[in-house]
Formats: sequence, C-alpha cells, structure tokens
Amino acid sequence: MFIHYETIEYKDVNAQEVLRNYPARVQDEIDKINKAAGFGVSSIVPMEEDYSQYKIRGHYTKNGVLGAYFRALMWYGRINFNLGGETDNVKKIAAQLAPAALFITDLTEVFYTESG
Repeated sequence: MFIHYETIEYKDVNAQEVLRNYPARVQDEIDKINKAAGFGVSSIVPMEEDYSQYKIRGHYTKNGVLGAYFRALMWYGRINFNLGGETDNVKKIAAQLAPAALFITDLTEVFYTESG
C-alpha cells in the first residue's frame, strides 16, 4: 500500500495587511475573536457571543496556522447563519456576513501554498 502525503508550507503573512481590505465591522469582529475576552455583542450579526471560546487550546496551540484554523472553524460553528424565514432582513444579514466569511477564506488561502 502506498500513501502519498502533500506538503503544506506556511507563509509568514501580516494578517493586518489582509484585514485592512475589509470593512471596519469585520476588523472589529476579528479583534474581539483574537482577544478572546468573554461575552460581547458581535460586530457582524445581531447576537451576543462568548468570545472566550476562541481561546486557542489543545494541539491547535502548536503554531499560528493551527490557531488561525481553530478560530476560523469556531467562528463558522458558533455564529448563527440562519438566513431563512419570511423577513426582509435576509439579504441585509447575508451582506453583513459575506465580508467576514471572505476574510477568513482569503486569510486561509494566503497562509497555505502547495509545494510539490
């Protein structure tokens, strides 16, 4: 049996350079996530969030890439993306969520490159 493993290379990136391309509310949300200081109102969705849950733990503390991955997945898992319903706010909420989701996607792409 032959198993092939891809190598993923870490690129040292200044997250602030990437983040400055996003709206202030996204920058504020990322700041709250990074501080992991406890309860507060999300800058992106109208809900209270326990930002202490974004404190990196377990094997995710081994390096910055794993830490960023942990925080991104925690955010996607904890933020309510319920866009269904009969209200007129669905498009407005989707427009508010899109920049944060795109930021996390952009940052993840910048952190990784395939080397072969």
